[in-house]
Amino acid sequence: MTAPNMADAFSGTLGEFWQLLAMTLLVAAVVLTLANQLSPWLGMLAGLVMIVGSPAILMWFAHTGRVLESINSRVLLRLIYLVGQAYWVLITFLLIMMNTVTVISHQLLAPSSILQATVANYDAVVMFHPMVYLLYQYQDRLGFATADLSDKAKQ
Repeated sequence: MTAPNMADAFSGTLGEFWQLLAMTLLVAAVVLTLANQLSPWLGMLAGLVMIVGSPAILMWFAHTGRVLESINSRVLLRLIYLVGQAYWVLITFLLIMMNTVTVISHQLLAPSSILQATVANYDAVVMFHPMVYLLYQYQDRLGFATADLSDKAKQ
Protein backbone atom coordinates (compact mmCIF):
# COMPACT_ATOMS: atom_id res chain seq x y z
CA MET A 1 0.00 0.00 0.00
CA THR A 2 2.77 2.43 -0.87
CA ALA A 3 2.55 5.01 -3.61
CA PRO A 4 4.72 4.48 -6.70
CA ASN A 5 7.64 6.79 -7.34
CA MET A 6 7.14 9.59 -9.87
CA ALA A 7 8.80 7.77 -12.78
CA ASP A 8 6.59 4.70 -12.34
CA ALA A 9 3.45 6.78 -11.82
CA PHE A 10 3.70 8.47 -15.22
CA SER A 11 5.18 5.66 -17.32
CA GLY A 12 2.89 4.42 -20.06
CA THR A 13 0.04 6.83 -19.37
CA LEU A 14 0.40 8.77 -22.63
CA GLY A 15 0.00 5.56 -24.64
CA GLU A 16 -3.17 4.69 -22.74
CA PHE A 17 -4.49 8.20 -23.35
CA TRP A 18 -4.06 7.77 -27.13
CA GLN A 19 -5.71 4.36 -26.96
CA LEU A 20 -8.71 5.78 -25.07
CA LEU A 21 -8.96 8.64 -27.55
CA ALA A 22 -8.83 6.21 -30.48
CA MET A 23 -11.46 4.03 -28.82
CA THR A 24 -13.78 7.00 -28.33
CA LEU A 25 -13.35 8.16 -31.93
CA LEU A 26 -13.88 4.65 -33.25
CA VAL A 27 -17.11 4.17 -31.29
CA ALA A 28 -18.37 7.59 -32.42
CA ALA A 29 -17.52 6.75 -36.04
CA VAL A 30 -19.42 3.46 -35.87
CA VAL A 31 -22.50 5.09 -34.32
CA LEU A 32 -22.46 7.94 -36.85
CA THR A 33 -21.98 5.52 -39.76
CA LEU A 34 -24.94 3.44 -38.61
CA ALA A 35 -27.07 6.56 -38.29
CA ASN A 36 -26.09 8.01 -41.66
CA GLN A 37 -25.92 4.86 -43.77
CA LEU A 38 -28.63 2.61 -42.37
CA SER A 39 -31.13 4.36 -40.12
CA PRO A 40 -31.15 7.22 -37.61
CA TRP A 41 -33.06 4.95 -35.22
CA LEU A 42 -30.37 2.29 -35.49
CA GLY A 43 -27.76 4.96 -34.82
CA MET A 44 -29.65 6.14 -31.73
CA LEU A 45 -29.98 2.56 -30.49
CA ALA A 46 -26.26 1.95 -31.02
CA GLY A 47 -25.48 5.22 -29.25
CA LEU A 48 -27.65 4.24 -26.31
CA VAL A 49 -25.98 0.83 -26.10
CA MET A 50 -22.56 2.47 -26.14
CA ILE A 51 -23.52 5.02 -23.49
CA VAL A 52 -24.93 2.36 -21.18
CA GLY A 53 -22.02 0.10 -22.04
CA SER A 54 -19.25 2.69 -21.63
CA PRO A 55 -18.41 1.57 -18.06
CA ALA A 56 -18.13 -2.01 -19.34
CA ILE A 57 -15.92 -0.82 -22.20
CA LEU A 58 -13.64 1.01 -19.78
CA MET A 59 -13.59 -1.93 -17.37
CA TRP A 60 -12.60 -4.38 -20.10
CA PHE A 61 -9.99 -1.98 -21.47
CA ALA A 62 -8.52 -1.69 -17.97
CA HIS A 63 -8.35 -5.48 -17.82
CA THR A 64 -7.01 -6.26 -21.30
CA GLY A 65 -5.49 -3.03 -22.60
CA ARG A 66 -6.84 -3.86 -26.08
CA VAL A 67 -8.96 -1.27 -27.88
CA LEU A 68 -10.77 -3.45 -30.42
CA GLU A 69 -11.58 -6.17 -27.91
CA SER A 70 -12.95 -3.57 -25.48
CA ILE A 71 -15.43 -2.11 -27.97
CA ASN A 72 -16.56 -5.48 -29.29
CA SER A 73 -20.32 -5.61 -28.67
CA ARG A 74 -20.23 -9.35 -27.86
CA VAL A 75 -17.64 -8.77 -25.13
CA LEU A 76 -19.60 -5.77 -23.88
CA LEU A 77 -22.91 -7.62 -23.63
CA ARG A 78 -21.21 -10.69 -22.10
CA LEU A 79 -19.66 -8.58 -19.35
CA ILE A 80 -22.98 -6.85 -18.60
CA TYR A 81 -24.79 -10.21 -18.55
CA LEU A 82 -22.24 -11.95 -16.31
CA VAL A 83 -22.11 -9.12 -13.78
CA GLY A 84 -25.90 -8.80 -13.86
CA GLN A 85 -27.77 -6.62 -11.42
CA ALA A 86 -24.61 -5.13 -9.93
CA TYR A 87 -23.84 -3.52 -13.31
CA TRP A 88 -27.18 -1.70 -13.28
CA VAL A 89 -26.56 -0.54 -9.72
CA LEU A 90 -23.21 0.80 -10.95
CA ILE A 91 -24.91 2.62 -13.85
CA THR A 92 -27.43 4.17 -11.44
CA PHE A 93 -24.63 5.26 -9.11
CA LEU A 94 -22.67 6.82 -11.98
CA LEU A 95 -25.74 8.67 -13.26
CA ILE A 96 -26.39 10.08 -9.79
CA MET A 97 -22.79 11.26 -9.58
CA MET A 98 -22.97 12.87 -13.03
CA ASN A 99 -26.13 14.76 -12.08
CA THR A 100 -24.50 16.43 -9.09
CA VAL A 101 -22.98 19.05 -11.40
CA THR A 102 -26.42 19.76 -12.87
CA VAL A 103 -27.89 20.18 -9.41
CA ILE A 104 -25.13 22.60 -8.46
CA SER A 105 -25.64 24.68 -11.60
CA HIS A 106 -29.38 25.02 -10.95
CA GLN A 107 -29.11 25.76 -7.24
CA LEU A 108 -26.14 28.14 -7.16
CA LEU A 109 -25.94 30.53 -10.08
CA ALA A 110 -23.01 32.89 -9.47
CA PRO A 111 -20.39 31.04 -7.41
CA SER A 112 -21.11 27.67 -8.96
CA SER A 113 -18.41 27.49 -11.66
CA ILE A 114 -15.55 26.71 -9.27
CA LEU A 115 -17.72 24.29 -7.31
CA GLN A 116 -18.91 22.63 -10.53
CA ALA A 117 -15.36 22.13 -11.74
CA THR A 118 -14.29 20.74 -8.39
CA VAL A 119 -17.20 18.31 -8.17
CA ALA A 120 -16.84 17.24 -11.84
CA ASN A 121 -13.13 16.50 -11.42
CA TYR A 122 -13.73 14.69 -8.14
CA ASP A 123 -16.49 12.60 -9.71
CA ALA A 124 -14.28 11.75 -12.69
CA VAL A 125 -11.67 10.27 -10.37
CA VAL A 126 -14.15 8.55 -8.05
CA MET A 127 -16.17 6.94 -10.87
CA PHE A 128 -13.35 4.58 -11.77
CA HIS A 129 -13.12 3.02 -8.31
CA PRO A 130 -16.50 1.23 -8.35
CA MET A 131 -15.84 0.03 -11.90
CA VAL A 132 -12.52 -1.52 -10.87
CA TYR A 133 -14.09 -3.00 -7.75
CA LEU A 134 -16.88 -4.55 -9.83
CA LEU A 135 -14.30 -6.03 -12.19
CA TYR A 136 -12.35 -7.42 -9.23
CA GLN A 137 -15.46 -8.71 -7.45
CA TYR A 138 -16.76 -10.65 -10.49
CA GLN A 139 -13.42 -11.85 -11.85
CA ASP A 140 -14.35 -15.52 -11.43
CA ARG A 141 -17.48 -15.08 -13.57
CA LEU A 142 -15.51 -13.16 -16.19
CA GLY A 143 -12.92 -15.89 -16.54
CA PHE A 144 -9.75 -14.49 -15.01
CA ALA A 145 -8.14 -14.33 -11.61
CA THR A 146 -5.85 -11.85 -9.90
CA ALA A 147 -3.34 -12.62 -7.22
CA ASP A 148 -4.83 -12.60 -3.74
CA LEU A 149 -3.32 -9.81 -1.68
CA SER A 150 -3.45 -11.88 1.51
CA ASP A 151 -1.23 -14.52 -0.11
CA LYS A 152 1.34 -11.85 -1.02
CA ALA A 153 1.33 -10.50 2.52
CA LYS A 154 2.11 -13.97 3.92
CA GLN A 155 5.18 -14.37 1.70
